[in-house]
Amino acid sequence: MNDVFSNWCRRAILYYLKDHDGPASLTAVTRQIITWHREFAEHSEREAAAVERTRSWLLYAHVLKMEDIGVLEYRPGTDTVWIPEDVTVSVTPPVES
Repeated sequence: MNDVFSNWCRRAILYYLKDHDGPASLTAVTRQIITWHREFAEHSEREAAAVERTRSWLLYAHVLKMEDIGVLEYRPGTDTVWIPEDVTVSVTPPVES
């Protein structure tokens, strides 16, 4: 479990989901991660490719691993992620480390 909180992206995913208070699309999570990471608010069409690359990276490098240990759930059919009701997380807003 300590491995989850040692990674900035994983803490940021959990923070977003906790703050969002319910299921969210992985694309929405990805856009927010990019916003926090690159500090831009608008997502133009030319940035769509970056969003898709980052979304795929988040899915395979973090989301599926966090799902395996039970910290979050992911539903591919609707592309949504959420923190299960029986899981309590306490994370601070993401800041670059």
